[in-house]
Amino acid sequence: EDKTIRKLALLSLVAIFRDILPEYRINESQLSADKGVKLKKEVRKLRVFERSLLQTYQRFLTILHQNVKSGLGSLQRNIDHREDRVSARSKYKCDTETLISIRGFCTLLANKSHFNFRENLLANVVPCMNSPVEQVRKQCCSCISTMLQEDITGDVTLEVVVLVSNLVKSAGHGLNGTVHPDVCKVLLYC
Repeated sequence: EDKTIRKLALLSLVAIFRDILPEYRINESQLSADKGVKLKKEVRKLRVFERSLLQTYQRFLTILHQNVKSGLGSLQRNIDHREDRVSARSKYKCDTETLISIRGFCTLLANKSHFNFRENLLANVVPCMNSPVEQVRKQCCSCISTMLQEDITGDVTLEVVVLVSNLVKSAGHGLNGTVHPDVCKVLLYC
């Protein structure tokens, strides 16, 4: 029952953040610079809200990251490197809390990519594009390809290409030495 409540809380928080995060990027340096300056009451209230929103959002992203790391990290360590990697991928599944956390990352990235901590979201989603769990891999690849198609400025595309490049390089030096073809297919949408 405790796990069910935790899962529902994660889903609820994703929906809440999707709805309440503003359509602009909060300037963190301005928030810290305003501490000694006398501001109007309304501006001060807004700054306090923005500061607490950023702190809470960052803590939530940390919780999602820990769920993904604990859920998928154990799978990566358990892959038998002597097996064919492609057939081994179909055997792996992860718990629903990890799937919910991945869905949360993808939802926030798709809906609030302009907001703060986009780099953190991408840094969590891009490595999961090479996950041994097909459901995770497909969801992350779909999210990133949609973002690449909708990117007008090219900022997100640049960040994704750099992260995918690093993923491919690190996979080449790792024990398994492979990257799933879905990872490279995502780049077709650039």
